[in-house]
Amino acid sequence: MYDGSNFSIVICGTPYLHKCIYADSKFDLFDSIISRLDEHEMHGMRRQDAGEYIRMVAYKENLKFTYPAEQALITTALNKSIGGINAFTTIIGRCITLARVHFFTAPGRSLPDNAECIRYEVPDEASYPGSKLIITLPATPEPVLIDEQMVSQMMAEYKSHFPEMPTPGRKKKAIS
Repeated sequence: MYDGSNFSIVICGTPYLHKCIYADSKFDLFDSIISRLDEHEMHGMRRQDAGEYIRMVAYKENLKFTYPAEQALITTALNKSIGGINAFTTIIGRCITLARVHFFTAPGRSLPDNAECIRYEVPDEASYPGSKLIITLPATPEPVLIDEQMVSQMMAEYKSHFPEMPTPGRKKKAIS
């Protein structure tokens, strides 16, 4: 990121990072970063950036996105209330995985030899909930399609697993 921007420090991430840096108890630790952040307005992703990212991922990962799928992803990236950049990248990753699973498990196909299986323990609620066995599939030999239905399915899964994070100054609603 530094090479591309020529800035001495580049900070990107999630609202949680911002919240931690600006926490009263951490002010002394991060005061020099805070002073620099306050000098520059932080902007989210632009529509053009999101579209370029989707095209780059499609090229690098051998994918095809339908136009409605692209638009749904771009809308997600630009709207912080439905997840923003974090949801955008998470949903794309989940769609890639699902599309590859569909491809390699179709009749007449099997998992390739270079698929990686990882088994590890994750502390409760420390990361994306799921199985303890993760299979990483390589790019497919031909482009796989990611459509609006798949994006919608992954968005619903994202919403159910990543409840809205409270922003500073805003309290969570009590569930009765």
